Amino acid sequence: MPRFSDETYAELATFFNVIGGSFQNPLDMAGTIQGSNDTLDRILRLLDADPNVDAMAMELSAMFAARQWKKHPESLDLTLATIKAHMERSAKSFVVILHPAHEAEYVAQIAPKFHENRIPLYPSFERAAAAVARVGAFG
Repeated sequence: MPRFSDETYAELATFFNVIGGSFQNPLDMAGTIQGSNDTLDRILRLLDADPNVDAMAMELSAMFAARQWKKHPESLDLTLATIKAHMERSAKSFVVILHPAHEAEYVAQIAPKFHENRIPLYPSFERAAAAVARVGAFG
């Protein structure tokens, strides 16, 4: 994984919550986002502009996200809209990893929403990496 550019790190430093998270690549941004799609969008825009980033993979924790999404179903729709908007404006490959963990039934319920929004969804980093590698082989 490459380091982000100095410009990206400088901008992240203005708002990123490093307590309990990672400020390196990969970012652990859950504590920074905390359900804020505006912050998610800001991070996606920064990473998209970074010349050291060729593709992006975003891990969503089924255990943590499912709690929020079950309690506030509209928050899933907002997250999907943020990701979809990012994918529409970016030329970089983007995939989502959603480990089923103890929420396999719920993940199976919401997976069609990702597919309807044309958001590539994978159950593991290995499967997502293989898919991105295959796309890169044709690009």
